[in-house]
Amino acid sequence: MRLSIKHKLFLSILLLIVSFTACSLLFINLYFKSLLKMHFIHMGKDLAGTASSHVTDSVLIEDVVVIQNYFESIMQNNPDVAYIFIEKGGSVLLHTFSNGFPKNLIDVGHAKNAIEHIQVQTEDALYHDFSAPIFKGSAGMLRLGMQSKSVDSLLDTTVKALFAGSFVAILVALLFSIAIANKLAAPLGLLTDSAAMVAKGDYTKPIAAGNDSEVGKLASAFNDMIDAIRVREQELRDTNEQLETYGARMHQYI
Repeated sequence: MRLSIKHKLFLSILLLIVSFTACSLLFINLYFKSLLKMHFIHMGKDLAGTASSHVTDSVLIEDVVVIQNYFESIMQNNPDVAYIFIEKGGSVLLHTFSNGFPKNLIDVGHAKNAIEHIQVQTEDALYHDFSAPIFKGSAGMLRLGMQSKSVDSLLDTTVKALFAGSFVAILVALLFSIAIANKLAAPLGLLTDSAAMVAKGDYTKPIAAGNDSEVGKLASAFNDMIDAIRVREQELRDTNEQLETYGARMHQYI
């Protein structure tokens, strides 16, 4: 089925708007996700470094009660923190696990004397494991595990909001494309009909120029062309009549 100019314009404008919206949504989603992940990792490193500095004195004097209370306060104020423990030489000095310490958290490849981040998969879940040296590593390493629940929830909410906004934008763009297609297609349709009438020799239906847009200028130029053709045809008819008159007189003379 052959599409009309109106439908072609409508589909072209709609496709352009939908493509732009989809690309924008994909870019914002990827950029926002990357930004949140970087912020989450930076926050985890800062928290692990601050905690290791705070418990240094307590670790050196082996004040377990103060360390335990401090760890509990961190976990209460930071819902994403899943566990905290202190390990030294492959042994766990103190931890916050209520059901026993998972053995696979000891050797995860953290470098010594450095604040690092590594993702650790356990039997229960995926954790972001942060390490920070205590007293330059001589007193052990503080390990802090976090789950990105709040980040995932924020990202999910943001993506849903983006999809909702994109859906509304597409609806608005749909109405806008219909209006634009109608505005452009109407004079073009009149131009097509007028051209067909001119081809049949009918010059009595000029096109309303409407405005100073490109389509309006095209309609005005088409009307000028029709007037010029009409004038030339009239001149040709007058010339033909004169030639016929001369011919008749010549015939009578002969």
